[in-house]
Amino acid sequence: MAEPMTFDAIPQAPNLRTGLVNTLIAQIESGDLAPGQRLPTEQEIVAATGVSRTVVREALAALRARGLITTRQGLGAFVAKDPPPKTFSVLPDDLESIDEVLRVLELRMGIEVEATGLAAQRRSEA
Repeated sequence: MAEPMTFDAIPQAPNLRTGLVNTLIAQIESGDLAPGQRLPTEQEIVAATGVSRTVVREALAALRARGLITTRQGLGAFVAKDPPPKTFSVLPDDLESIDEVLRVLELRMGIEVEATGLAAQRRSEA
């Protein structure tokens, strides 16, 4: 009889949108793309990276949602002049296994319970 096969979790490869988002964030954080600077056009990004225009649009939408870029109709996309402060975040692409998801939930429970307690202690009539 054949031994039953077992498999470990297969790490999910980052998708193209995530890769482009991470690349652009790194360029913004390093100063290669300065505040107020115009980003290359969608077509220029497509030509430089080899990804589809859809991937570029999704990446730019993600950066806009994070407040890292602004867009102006007919003018293009620009690095935000006052980007939001970098915050702690856990992105779904960062979690590769159910154990990692559970650890994040445990972390959140500890923080949120403590924050609730502090809010209750510091409450006021206002």
